[in-house]
Amino acid sequence: MKKGDFMKKKLFLIIVVLLLTGCNANYKLVVDKDFNIKENVNVEVSKKLFDIKGVDIDTVLSDQITEFNKKISIPVDNYTLKKGTNNIDININNKYDSIESYNQSSILKNVNGKVELYDYTRDDGNNADVFQIMINYDFFNLVKTRNLTNHKLDSLNLVVEFPYEIISTNADKVEKNVLTWDLTKLVKSRSFYIEYNKDKLYRDNTALILLIVGCVIAISILIVVIFRRKSNDKNNI
Repeated sequence: MKKGDFMKKKLFLIIVVLLLTGCNANYKLVVDKDFNIKENVNVEVSKKLFDIKGVDIDTVLSDQITEFNKKISIPVDNYTLKKGTNNIDININNKYDSIESYNQSSILKNVNGKVELYDYTRDDGNNADVFQIMINYDFFNLVKTRNLTNHKLDSLNLVVEFPYEIISTNADKVEKNVLTWDLTKLVKSRSFYIEYNKDKLYRDNTALILLIVGCVIAISILIVVIFRRKSNDKNNI
């Protein structure tokens, strides 16, 4: 299967899931130090919505895919579907060996988007490096203007896991090196930027801190045990 065909199938799958009812979607990019990109599309739909309708989940998915294949002629056969206790979880993954190849992806083309690296001189005279994602079309409106759905999109997030130390960003939420932007109410073009230190990779020190704390606790316990033994030995004399 050609990469272009696979990307089209991924975009179509997202649209198909949105057709079903309200859902939550995350579009995540994992960027490595060489700016290779791993792409993950995750869509979660509540199983209760199917239970209320009394319709078999597999039947609904199959019918939706069949119906909309007729409209846009893109068969969907490449995705991972997990049926949990409460939710249906769909994941699609893909890899790109450069920003240039990622910019040719179906999803970015459909939102007239691009990713770019650039540098500039800040007011303090220091050089700044920036990783920027441009989205020039609201995804939700893109779906609606194609007359594919009138269903509610509960949430849609852009998530980026970034390899370098982050200096500043316009992300809505930052947890360690994971940045999140809420796209649910996006109605115009927007830049999502990360200013970073290209000379310093992000290091998660959580494991090291836990190890140090564990060692301190273990040493403290050992000292207490030794002290008690010495006290007991003195009392027994």
